[in-house]
Amino acid sequence: MLSIVPIQLEKINKEDTDREILRAAIIGELDAINLYEQKKEISKPEEM
Repeated sequence: MLSIVPIQLEKINKEDTDREILRAAIIGELDAINLYEQKKEISKPEEM
């Protein structure tokens, strides 16, 4: 469900640090969207 941040900031060039932090934040947002969609499906009432 939740992603692991696929980077180690200490190994990234200083010029790329902001880009990699942003990439990790986007991954977190996508995980949240996926979680909300899964919860929505689980909570749907059964069709009659």
